Amino acid sequence: MDYYLEKHDLRKQMASEAYKRTVRDHTYYERINELIKSIETKILQKRRGIK
Repeated sequence: MDYYLEKHDLRKQMASEAYKRTVRDHTYYERINELIKSIETKILQKRRGIK
């Protein structure tokens, strides 16, 4: 923990990269796609008799 407290530039870089990933990967579009895939999987499992 002390390492990162002493490395201000590294913390800023890590925060920036985390923010970019969040903006890129955590959109409504991505969430809806995950939801659709989950529903499709459940439907297929039900058709096959898998719980």
